[in-house]
Amino acid sequence: MKLYVYDHCPFCVRARMILGLKNIEAEIIYLANDDEKTPIEMIGKKMLPILQTDNNIFIGESLDIVTYVDEQFATPCLTLPENKSIEEWVNAASGTIFKLAIPRWAFTGYP
Repeated sequence: MKLYVYDHCPFCVRARMILGLKNIEAEIIYLANDDEKTPIEMIGKKMLPILQTDNNIFIGESLDIVTYVDEQFATPCLTLPENKSIEEWVNAASGTIFKLAIPRWAFTGYP
């Protein structure tokens, strides 16, 4: 499998996390933010992450990637019901997190 990601994308982190959680090896391919051609050829729009399965199927939504990987490899492990209080906290904290993190992301050593 190959996982196409942007180095600055939280949705790409979500897709990478399920691979780590289930200890699944996949080739991680970093695309430049201005590379429109590659994702459009795969799924018809400029959006990442994109998982290319071993059957050459492209999956282009992070939650769809998580669901696919969780269901296809070993016993599904993401079985907890949604928790509205966590969602509310994430929404409330996002603004602060982005104000703190975005200025620093420009100086990180991403490939």
